[in-house]
Amino acid sequence: MKFTPHLFFLLLFSCQGKPDITQKAAANRSELAKVISFYSEKKEDSLKLRAAKFLISNMEGKFSLVGEGLQRFFKFCDSISNQSIPPTAYKQAFIAFETINGSMVGQPAKMPDLESISSAYLIKNIEEAFTSWDQAAWKGKVTFDDFCEYILPYRIGNESFEDFRTALHRKYKFGEISQCNMQMAADSILSRTRSPGMFLFQFPDNVPSFPISVLQHLKGGTCIESSSLSIYIMRSFGLPVAQDFTLQWPHRANGHAWSALVISKDSCIDFEGVNAGKIGGHLLINTGNKIAKVYRRMYSRQPGSLAIIHGNEEIPEIFDDPCLKDVSSCYYNGVSVAINYDGNLPNQRKFAYLCVFDNANWTPICWAEAKDGKIIFKGMGKNIVYLPAIYVDGKFKPIAPPQKVDSLGSVYALVPQATALQTFYLKRKYPIFDWWDSRTLALIGGRFQASNKADFSDAVDIYRITQAPEMNYQTVKVTLNSKFRYWRYLPRDSTYGDIAELQFFDTQDQQVTGHPIGSQQSDPENGLQTAFDGNPLTFFQGLTSMGNWVGMRFDTPKKLSKIKFLCRNDDNFINQSDMYELFCWNNEQWQSLGTRTGDSTQMLIFDHVPGNGLYLLHDQTRGKEERIFTFENGKQIWW
Repeated sequence: MKFTPHLFFLLLFSCQGKPDITQKAAANRSELAKVISFYSEKKEDSLKLRAAKFLISNMEGKFSLVGEGLQRFFKFCDSISNQSIPPTAYKQAFIAFETINGSMVGQPAKMPDLESISSAYLIKNIEEAFTSWDQAAWKGKVTFDDFCEYILPYRIGNESFEDFRTALHRKYKFGEISQCNMQMAADSILSRTRSPGMFLFQFPDNVPSFPISVLQHLKGGTCIESSSLSIYIMRSFGLPVAQDFTLQWPHRANGHAWSALVISKDSCIDFEGVNAGKIGGHLLINTGNKIAKVYRRMYSRQPGSLAIIHGNEEIPEIFDDPCLKDVSSCYYNGVSVAINYDGNLPNQRKFAYLCVFDNANWTPICWAEAKDGKIIFKGMGKNIVYLPAIYVDGKFKPIAPPQKVDSLGSVYALVPQATALQTFYLKRKYPIFDWWDSRTLALIGGRFQASNKADFSDAVDIYRITQAPEMNYQTVKVTLNSKFRYWRYLPRDSTYGDIAELQFFDTQDQQVTGHPIGSQQSDPENGLQTAFDGNPLTFFQGLTSMGNWVGMRFDTPKKLSKIKFLCRNDDNFINQSDMYELFCWNNEQWQSLGTRTGDSTQMLIFDHVPGNGLYLLHDQTRGKEERIFTFENGKQIWW
């Protein structure tokens, strides 16, 4: 299975299932009984007895994944992590591993904890958890309930049993943290785990949870691995840390997981994981980073979870986990989205869902029960468009128009109005996120020059970039009457000179080509030729932040009329000759409003478009990224 946000989190977090007491589990009850007996005999250890009962009573459905393919994968991870190779080669090694073996981990089997956990392991885990809690200066700030949920558990996901507390105490000796408060202790730990840290990359396929023996040596992984390692480390030193996640970003593809230091029942401090320099500030929830719903996977079963209360009604597999807890209120002040519904829901459904758009499909991120003709989804994020739906035969069926929740929390139904027609002027099919700002700003101060000497000692400035360019092809008019053999883009110093495309045109407005010239590139993938290959996604990049330039040498001097350039970009602007189709959501589906072909204006015009709708611009020719939008005051507003 290739990566999708739901499959990713399902594989990682689906460690709970329906209670299933097998013969092996019944046979293993004696091991669990030994734990209860051990602490029952120690009258002074009443808290430890309660902790043991907590672990055992919530053990049903938890399991480890085992198998030859899984062990082969973990051995490979150990071997590759012991090598000094750059991130690109590291990633390529995993791709090669999957190709050679046919999969990442084969077909691992489930080994239920009730059938396999030993009394010795469980007692050791309890004893070491209490020791770390007792020795912590902040013990009085951590309730027993929080201790049980966020320090005591012996596992995070579906990894095999390992004594992570002993292993991490042996590796990290944080003796001085006992004199700190929780925040200071967490920062102290992160200050040392950040180096070497763990660079983030996407495995070529889904992988299960890593045991600590492999996890602590990984050089690269997803947000799951980074946060899991930090959780293991901090729990081993008595810090209550949880793994929180959003199933799906509401404004772009994929979901995300991170670590959270639990301060109280309704408060936590987020951080990236072992890569964070200190806790806090990882999730900056604003117009550029939105969250629709945040969950936490608890160790204990949550009585109000959909997995427990749904009865015989079919539900999405991602919500079939009784340990999911909605912790959105720890991160933002949510709003309620109410859907009025006359009569009963279709297909005799009792539960409905709010979905967000994942760049291709509507993906569920929360559920609610229909009562008295109304469905109320509580604690929803703002500045987001949601689609209400029910779940029937493994698919989602819309039951109401998309609901736009603005930044103030007001809710509007997006129903296209044929009586309010508009003309759309569209420049993009996908929003520009703020992480692109540094790349466009880096072009300010850059110059275009012409020369008849190879060293540009007689260079003539043609144009200086004075403001960040738009993320599409920009045109520079050449007014020089003379002919020149050498032409170049000269970025300002302190930048790496990133430029995606350079195009030169003669006085007949014909593109002319010559021989790429310039300074040394950072690596072959970012060589001089990438500025002239016609691919918007490749780019030239200099070796250092000083003295970079890239240009073209012609066999004979030429007089040019214009230069076109393209900054580093996402290739989501309107491309010449690409075929685009505009869609509007209407009557529970996307309806086509026609097609247009991109031209040199880099803009599409669609007339007579019904207003107040939700729209999607699809490039039929290439690309994957596309995003829903509304059209307000003559502008695309991305959601």
